Amino acid sequence: MDEYADLVRVVVITIAVTGVPAVVYLGVRAGLAVIRRMEREGSPAVDQGMAAEVAHLRAGLSEMQERMDFAERLLPRHEPPAFPNQREIS
Repeated sequence: MDEYADLVRVVVITIAVTGVPAVVYLGVRAGLAVIRRMEREGSPAVDQGMAAEVAHLRAGLSEMQERMDFAERLLPRHEPPAFPNQREIS
């Protein structure tokens, strides 16, 4: 019985030491291949989504630039309000 137990331990350790890293390596390689293929061919769903997002961000940036220009033009002209003296009110 001990012979089989030792054999099972050796097999399990061998699989754990060599098999797990091999599966991880093959998974990473397959993932990279898929990514390269998508980059080469392009994904229409991703491209349309990205184009819509970029258009939305550009519109927001343009609006913020207009607001900033307006504020920059308005601030130098703005003078603080003159408060009447307390003696004049009484």
